[in-house]
Amino acid sequence: CLYFCECRYRPPLLWGASGHIQTAYNVLVGHVFVPSPVGDRQSLSTPDGSTVTYDLYQPQHPTASSLFFLLCPGIGNCSETFYIRSFVHYLLSNGHNVAVLNHVGTLTDVPVTGNRLFTYGGTGDLAAVFEDLLSRHPSSQWVLVGFSLGANIGVRFIGERVHWRSHFLCAVSVCQGYDPNQAIGIFPSTSNLSKLYSHHITSKQLSLMRRHRSQLLGETPLVNLRNPAGRNSKITHRGHDCNGFALDVTKIAGPSNEALLWRAKSIHELDEYYTRRVLGFESVRDLWQWMSCVELMETVTDFPLLLVNACDDPIVPEEVHSIPIHYTGLFIIL
Repeated sequence: CLYFCECRYRPPLLWGASGHIQTAYNVLVGHVFVPSPVGDRQSLSTPDGSTVTYDLYQPQHPTASSLFFLLCPGIGNCSETFYIRSFVHYLLSNGHNVAVLNHVGTLTDVPVTGNRLFTYGGTGDLAAVFEDLLSRHPSSQWVLVGFSLGANIGVRFIGERVHWRSHFLCAVSVCQGYDPNQAIGIFPSTSNLSKLYSHHITSKQLSLMRRHRSQLLGETPLVNLRNPAGRNSKITHRGHDCNGFALDVTKIAGPSNEALLWRAKSIHELDEYYTRRVLGFESVRDLWQWMSCVELMETVTDFPLLLVNACDDPIVPEEVHSIPIHYTGLFIIL
C-alpha cells in the first residue's frame, strides 16, 4: 500500500517566506549558535588505498532503549558541517549513539591517500564504515539517516545490501533529488537563483579537488584496467575503487582538458570534464542514471523507508516529487 502525507509547515513570517530566505538565514545566523559535540574519530583503509573516516559519539546519559544512528551527510559535508553538528547534538541529548560518515576529501586534516574523492552514488565507503561499526556493536539496532546526496547513497546502500537490512530499524531520506537526470537537469534552468546554487555546489567540489590535486591528478597515471565482469561488478583488483570502477585519470590528461575542468560552472560540466571520464561512462546521462537510487528504491518493499522532501527546497525541484509519491513507502512533503 502507498502512504502519502503532505504536512503543511507554517514558517516564521520574517525569514520563512521562501526556501531561499531560509537558506540565507541559516548561513548568516544559524551558524552562530551551532553546538560542538565531541566524537571519537575512526579511520579505515579501503582496498583501493583510500582513507575513510567516521566520527562516533556517545551520549552522556544513555537510555535503556538507546539506538545507534548512522548519518550520511550531503555533498562535500562531514561531521564538522554545521547542520550535522546540530543534528548530532539533538540525538545525543535524547540519549542515542551516533556515527557520522566523513566523505573522502572533506576533512582538512585527513589527507586523501587514494586516487579519488567520494562519488555521488557510491556506497562503498558507507559499507566499509557500517561493517566496522557492526563488528564493534553486533547486537545494536540502527537507524540510517541520509541528507541530500547522502540520502541517495543511503537508499542505494539499503537497496544493495539486503543482508544488512535486518540490523536496521528503518532508514530516513531527507531532501534528496532521487534521479539526477531529472533533478539536476531541471533546477539549473529554472531561474538565475537555481543557477547560482549549481555554481556554488560546483565551486565547492572544485575547491576540494584543487586541495587534493596532486593525489587526484598527479603525474603518475592510474592503470587503465577494464572490468570484464561489467561496470557495476564488485571486484578487488588493484586499480579499481571500492565500488568496482577502474579509475583512469588519463582520460582527462592534457592542459586543455584540465583547463576545462577548472572552469566548470555547473554540475553537468564538472561531471562531463571529470567524473564520467574517470569512472568510464560514455556520457553524463549514463553516469547520472547509475547514480540514481530509483531502481534500487523500487526493490525495497519489505523495509521501513521514510522519504522527506520540502516543497520550497531551493535545490530539489517539485517535479521530482512524483518519484517518491509513486513509491510504495512513506513520503512526507513539508
